[in-house]
Amino acid sequence: MKFDGPIILIDDDPDDSEIFCDALKEVGCANEILCFQDGVAALEYFDQKHPEPFLIISDINIPTMGGFEFKDELKKIKCDKLMGVPLIFMSTLADQRKVTQAYAESVQGIFTKPSSYEEIKDMFSTVISYWKKCVQPDNKIHQKITD
Repeated sequence: MKFDGPIILIDDDPDDSEIFCDALKEVGCANEILCFQDGVAALEYFDQKHPEPFLIISDINIPTMGGFEFKDELKKIKCDKLMGVPLIFMSTLADQRKVTQAYAESVQGIFTKPSSYEEIKDMFSTVISYWKKCVQPDNKIHQKITD
């Protein structure tokens, strides 16, 4: 995992994206934050040669391509730099069927979008801290194992 890689934020609500970006910066996140309005635009980013992302955060409910569809398409990309990159879902409501589905499909976390700015900052502070401390596979070693 590349700790200094960009954070990919996928959300169709520009107001939420702006608030999330501000909150990430306020909690001391120095990573570049790249915002996309749907999974299609984010996939186009991955089609090009870009640095390994640190984290992908996606809203579940986006009409054009939401979190689950994005995850399905992301799996099809044969790219070692994405192996071990955490994919986290956010949703306005924590529908238990979607929570169960997310974990069954190996999403690394699902969060209800907090209602206050302080709660948003607390959530992102916790998420960033956790993933910076978490041990992830070394992509160079993974490539040798799978070759």
